[in-house]
Amino acid sequence: DSTLSWPHVLGGTVRITRPESQSNDTLLTLNQKLSFTKPFVCNATIRWSIKPNQQGSEVTMQIEGILPFWYRALTQRTEAILYMDIDRSLNTLQDFAEKGEVLSETHIEGITTNPQLYYIGIRNSCPVNDLDSVMQNTFIELTRLLQLNEVESTGTLSSYYDFGINADKKCDFLCAAILPHPLEKRIEGVEQGRIKETKALKIRFSGEYKHIANAWVSGLTYIRAKGLKQRKKIRPYEIYIQTDANSQSPYEWQTELYIPVR
Repeated sequence: DSTLSWPHVLGGTVRITRPESQSNDTLLTLNQKLSFTKPFVCNATIRWSIKPNQQGSEVTMQIEGILPFWYRALTQRTEAILYMDIDRSLNTLQDFAEKGEVLSETHIEGITTNPQLYYIGIRNSCPVNDLDSVMQNTFIELTRLLQLNEVESTGTLSSYYDFGINADKKCDFLCAAILPHPLEKRIEGVEQGRIKETKALKIRFSGEYKHIANAWVSGLTYIRAKGLKQRKKIRPYEIYIQTDANSQSPYEWQTELYIPVR
């Protein structure tokens, strides 16, 4: 069969044709047709251009499609969502091609009630592609400030104000340390607050952080499929249980993700 198809919670029936190739001495081109039926019927063309170089190959992808008139206002947001989905898919494919395995696993544990959390942290923003390095540097600066002010914490978390699903593809987030109780003093350069006790969908993620977007997408898709309502006033957050600071093996890294729901 020249077409692959599968049911999808958000996209309805999704179909994609097997690649048709064209090549010359310097470039390989693959063309595919993509379609889905929800929230509207849409067809698009995917074009892959693969150009060998000294390091391996440079891969360029283009998508061309038409949105219904009433969805035109969402064009930039739709482009951002597609960009993120494709980027995380290519990261997964790259790991499988280079290592023969993907060092990550996602498990949805269901709805839980989370206790109130106190935190102290630094809010930051950056392009989605720079998120790993910027978050790491933000945590380094936070650790420096905590040590300087002799603040003891019981763990670390990140909270997301925006996942980067916007026109400029910027992620807005908070890197924070979890506190056993509120601080009595104020520390310059940090934000202090609390996350209220809330009902939330819990997702357990194991593995390399570069694949953690797969866990977030799985959680958000689960909420949609089950007809749950996300609690917008409490931002989604992740708590780091076992980190690269405790183990060199990505198999042992453990992160808990929480998406507050009503």
